[in-house]
Amino acid sequence: MVGLKEIKKELTMKTILEKSEILFDKNSFDKTRISQIAKEVGIAEGTIYNYFPSKFAILLSIVELKMDNREYFVYEGNLYKGQSKIIDKIIRYTNQYWGWVANVKREFARTVFSTVVSGIDISLLTSSAINLNREYIAEVSEILNLYSKEDSKLVRRQAIVLFSVVMSALQLYAMDKNYTMESIWKEIVEMIVYVMDGWSY
Repeated sequence: MVGLKEIKKELTMKTILEKSEILFDKNSFDKTRISQIAKEVGIAEGTIYNYFPSKFAILLSIVELKMDNREYFVYEGNLYKGQSKIIDKIIRYTNQYWGWVANVKREFARTVFSTVVSGIDISLLTSSAINLNREYIAEVSEILNLYSKEDSKLVRRQAIVLFSVVMSALQLYAMDKNYTMESIWKEIVEMIVYVMDGWSY
């Protein structure tokens, strides 16, 4: 049975993440201080460190939570009719995996990408990036392996290329207000089709 102390701790952690996301969105990650987060949560600044070792760790936890609870971007299957079965599977999986980006404010997405690019707290970044991205590359490799006669090393490289295509498009969406989620999703699909056609899938 879960005790009152554990419930309180879980609620505090949830509140830290919720208030931090609001502040990161409003003020940007760089301009938000731990003291501001603590004030919004209604706890002492030092208490935050009982839950998270740094502000960057808070950001990573928010991203991980969003990825665990992704709401999918609407997949317009009829727009991509005529593609091979495997390309359709890759597009659907990409939509499912990266759909969470469509459900966050652009400023928050910008914070995530600019923080990753700046390499703040590289040790946390390395382990987190591996955890967040490994699943996509592994699943895409698995899908490609079902249809490919190529050796598994080459297939994994192809999965990494597709991952790079998606990440660069999402980063463009985060950084450039001229792109809508719909237009960037169309670009992702077109790039996946283009690259996979080149590989003769």
